[in-house]
Amino acid sequence: MSGVPNKRLKVPARADYGMNLFSANTRSSTTCRGIASLLGVLVFATPGLGAAQDTPETVGGFPYRVFSDSEAIARWILRYDRVAWVTSDSVLAAPESIRSRLGQEWFCYVEGGLWHAVYGRYSPDSDRYQVVLHYQSSGNLQFRSTALSFDTVSLLPLARALFRARSTLPDSLIRTGVAFNQYVRRLSDSTIDIWYLPGQQRNGLIVWGAEIRQVYTSDGRMLLKSAIGGNGLRGIYPDTAKELAIDEREHDVPSVGSIFFLLSYRRAFRHIDVWTSRFLSTLAQGDSGQLVWIHAVRGGPSKN
Repeated sequence: MSGVPNKRLKVPARADYGMNLFSANTRSSTTCRGIASLLGVLVFATPGLGAAQDTPETVGGFPYRVFSDSEAIARWILRYDRVAWVTSDSVLAAPESIRSRLGQEWFCYVEGGLWHAVYGRYSPDSDRYQVVLHYQSSGNLQFRSTALSFDTVSLLPLARALFRARSTLPDSLIRTGVAFNQYVRRLSDSTIDIWYLPGQQRNGLIVWGAEIRQVYTSDGRMLLKSAIGGNGLRGIYPDTAKELAIDEREHDVPSVGSIFFLLSYRRAFRHIDVWTSRFLSTLAQGDSGQLVWIHAVRGGPSKN
């Protein structure tokens, strides 16, 4: 949880992932195909693909509305992550005299249809946020450093909330040494929404299995609610020959973290799917090239 987004390094496709801290669920391609043929795959592209048991909240028994809400959050995080990824290259290339002024309070946001990334430092003593670096998009994930004036007062509550959120993170997660990336935004009611997700580590290991969400008052001073999800950190190195299964059978729909994982790393493996209480969820490429979610009613396989 450093002052700049965690940078990912390339590693050999078949690097060893046998670390004590993590365990990775993998399965053979034969198992995957066998299950798919047994279940009959249902593609839920829109709520209009109704079956007899459809309701305003479900499609074919799948909790589509809840999933759709989680997917929207995951796609926001994905866009945020890409902005942070691109701009952090420029941050790391900045002179040490500039980087030494940075704290851990950085964030990305959209204004006027353009993405911005701001890196600076929050001082709890003076309750001020000093902007050190500011990047603005010019389209197609191209960013330029800018000295354009903007409302720093509006950024202070975000920085304040990030500072407070970091102090409340569980010691059990911090002690693992796993790097988490942070994502912050304002919700429609002006409260401040903060997410922490593990990402690809500096040694190339891709980690999943935990997510933290905190919501603060609009001024960033008071924690309104906090939730920690996941069933334990797991990790695996990228390998396009492997098929990966994420076990979330305690949930009815894939978590925000697992949806983000599929969207981010689907090209790093041969196949990824998420096992929930009654469904198997995965991403596939449609005939026209678009990505389509597939939610198939599943059986009850034993854990790998």
